[in-house]
Amino acid sequence: SDYLQNTRQLQGELISLESDVRQITKVEISNEKMKFRLGINHYWQLDAFVHLGDDAIELKTNADDQEGLVYKHRYPVQICVTKLPAELQQARTQIQHGTYGRNSLHEKITLSGFFFKLWTYQSARTIGAGGNRVQLSPLFIANRVHVHEATGLHSIRGSIYLGIGFVVLLAVVAGFLVKTNRAGD
Repeated sequence: SDYLQNTRQLQGELISLESDVRQITKVEISNEKMKFRLGINHYWQLDAFVHLGDDAIELKTNADDQEGLVYKHRYPVQICVTKLPAELQQARTQIQHGTYGRNSLHEKITLSGFFFKLWTYQSARTIGAGGNRVQLSPLFIANRVHVHEATGLHSIRGSIYLGIGFVVLLAVVAGFLVKTNRAGD
């Protein structure tokens, strides 16, 4: 919540931040002067959530707002990068082709970069709440993104293989015991 309340003081602050990427968008730069100045023709916008733990953030339109939006456990952030890590590119492609391992994108990352500004936009949640609400999200510019290995999927597969191995071992031992018991008769 510091980024929502102390924007000017924190602008440009170097950060390391863990988040859960939920959407990846390629943003084309249409302004020729900006393309030349930046030396790129696109960048990537990552829509992500940071975990709040047991904390909550309440957003009100003004001091009299009695029905502010309350965000528990997670809060949306925006991340801009000039280079998309291979793991995120692969996840994006899998989502587009329907071959991603889940129903929706979930990629855990740690970014290194800086806080740029507060970004205001309409989200499904603010539109649903009505009252001309906008979403306020910290916008981070990242120069390095580390994608965490998807431990859930690998641990599930590992558990399945371990279970199958255990059943096979039991079958071999049972077969051996049955065979040696018959040989003794």
